[in-house]
Amino acid sequence: MGGGASGHTPDTSVLPQSPVLGIVIPVFGSTLSLLTIIEDIRLTFTPICTFRIYLVDDGNPPDIGDWLVQNCAGLPHVTLIRLKRNYGQQNAVLCGIRHSL
Repeated sequence: MGGGASGHTPDTSVLPQSPVLGIVIPVFGSTLSLLTIIEDIRLTFTPICTFRIYLVDDGNPPDIGDWLVQNCAGLPHVTLIRLKRNYGQQNAVLCGIRHSL
């Protein structure tokens, strides 16, 4: 018999077929590693769950905001949220969490 030390098999019918994961990334001032981070997340989580990455543009200057739109907005699994001004890291994270619900 399989199922571990107790000899019984757990009932997996009550577990979700694919867990859903929301990942919030506040972005302010730098985009140097952002595409690498997104790709690492994609490679890590694609085989194990459904996920969505929420990039929160926390009031970046226009050049960074434009870069985010051009390079990230159309990527699979990515939602770009743009704030009109800088609200700080904590508020950017909370905005991403609220958007994911």
